[in-house]
Amino acid sequence: MNNLHGGVFFFGPFRMDAAQRSLWRDDQPIPLTPKEFDTLLVLLQSGGEMVRKETIVSRVWPDTFVSDSSLTRNVSVLRKALGDDVIQTVPKFGYRLTGPVTVLPAAVPAPAETAAEEIPATEDVQGSMLPHLPKRTWIALVVLVLLAGTDSYVGDRKTAATSARSRPAPGRIRIAVLPFANLTGDDGQEYFCDGLTEAMISELSRLSPGQLDVIARTSAMQYKHTIRSVPQIASELKVAYVLESSLRESDKTVRVTTQLVRGSDAGHLWTGEYERELKDVLTVQQQLAIAIAGEIKLKLTRTNGAPSRNQRPVDAEAYRDYLLGRFYWNRRNREGLLRSLDYFRFAVARDPGYAPAYAGLADAYLVLGGGYLPVRESYSQARAAALKALDLDPGLAEAWCSLAYEEFINERRWAEADANYQRAISLDPGYATAHHWYAQYLSAMSRHDEAIQEIKRALELDPLSVAINYNSGAIYTEAGRYGEAVAQLRRALEIDPGNAVTHGALAVAYERKKLYKQAVAEFETAQRQQGGYSPYAIEAVHVYAMAGETAKARAVLHHLLDSGNWAEVSPISFARAYASLGKKDEAFRWL
Repeated sequence: MNNLHGGVFFFGPFRMDAAQRSLWRDDQPIPLTPKEFDTLLVLLQSGGEMVRKETIVSRVWPDTFVSDSSLTRNVSVLRKALGDDVIQTVPKFGYRLTGPVTVLPAAVPAPAETAAEEIPATEDVQGSMLPHLPKRTWIALVVLVLLAGTDSYVGDRKTAATSARSRPAPGRIRIAVLPFANLTGDDGQEYFCDGLTEAMISELSRLSPGQLDVIARTSAMQYKHTIRSVPQIASELKVAYVLESSLRESDKTVRVTTQLVRGSDAGHLWTGEYERELKDVLTVQQQLAIAIAGEIKLKLTRTNGAPSRNQRPVDAEAYRDYLLGRFYWNRRNREGLLRSLDYFRFAVARDPGYAPAYAGLADAYLVLGGGYLPVRESYSQARAAALKALDLDPGLAEAWCSLAYEEFINERRWAEADANYQRAISLDPGYATAHHWYAQYLSAMSRHDEAIQEIKRALELDPLSVAINYNSGAIYTEAGRYGEAVAQLRRALEIDPGNAVTHGALAVAYERKKLYKQAVAEFETAQRQQGGYSPYAIEAVHVYAMAGETAKARAVLHHLLDSGNWAEVSPISFARAYASLGKKDEAFRWL
């Protein structure tokens, strides 16, 4: 562990924020690997004095033997980034910075929900100086990968009284992986960085079931290009460590640099660098996960499910197609889903033995079958793809989850869906989607206590997922716990105020509480946000009728029917609306 401390350093046109791990020239960020960053930081901390080579090596690589060539390479990179005249070589001794250095110690405010003792006190700062600094001085680009360590539960206990979110289960180590920093210089490689992030989350989640909780991708991606400090992010996600990672690529070679940082005070604990051919990227991910887990002293165990048969070299282009598929699939709009379908097809065509690509194909068809493509064809294709993935890799939790979803939504094979959801969770207890979808199944089966338990687990793993938050509210509503439903749905709106589904779910909760005025307002908001989406209009008809505003209910219903804009509305919704108006014959006709 090194002893490099924080601060904000000014030298020439450059500004370095040690706590944020960022370097800027004016308003432009300068990307550096962790070791390059630490090398410059040692020189800055000397205040312009000469620093011996052995001193730099001992501070940048405190627990590792390295040759002088590593230091020489770092200095060479820094000169290219900063200019040849910024760092001076003192022959046979070391290096020094050529210009003056101004430093301000970094003050990191404790987040509102974090006890003061969780974040160590910073050095004294002349308070009168801070308000006059330009705003840009305090803005840093932080692209992080979060790791939680063994002391995360202690912090959770301190904040539980003020936090309305579910607490992590005691004894578990919580990990959150945020996006890899793209240092390739090519914006088109963002999808590759996002894919590595997702793969890293997946690999880490399998390392030690019952001990290791991995924050899901949906929540992790909320911090892409964030300016939040490491302690702030750690507090928001209830984690204790941060893993900063970056990616460089040259032809068919990738270089991953990753650095473990303590979340409470941004103290650095460990750094690893990996360079592999792209075809071996799955092996790189596994090596990273095992190295990180070992660093935080996990006792590694593999899952009890069937062993994976897919740890093999993957065709590089197929892997790229798979990552592009996941990139577009996660957008969850029609265009993105259709593009994801194409890329997953390309991936399986290039590498017919690559199981995750078939799982991705299944997921694309499952979501598209919810209203974008013909239902029977989509679900049939989804089932076939999930079964193919399982034939190739029986230990792939994502494929078991996809199969269970198809059996639940499409085939109504309740027992098989239940068993396969449980199998997916046993293979990967940290897979948030499995807990999420299983909770919806349990709610539909009126197993409300179990559903709430599963959705709480999903929220622990993916606390910023809008879908999990609003479905959590819906599950509380179905359980008759309307107050908790409203509170949960309001939290979902804090994450994404413009989400129509959340407003619709909140309307249902208000309706169940007989708060009809609030219910109508939420349905109308949902309808506006969806551009006049008719299912919300027909639900408003039902609420108007329940509130005794029958004339308004009839007017909205007739307008909807006359407009012809009701193709996406379930006949059951019309039946309910007519039943609410006392029109029983019409209700039965729609049924």
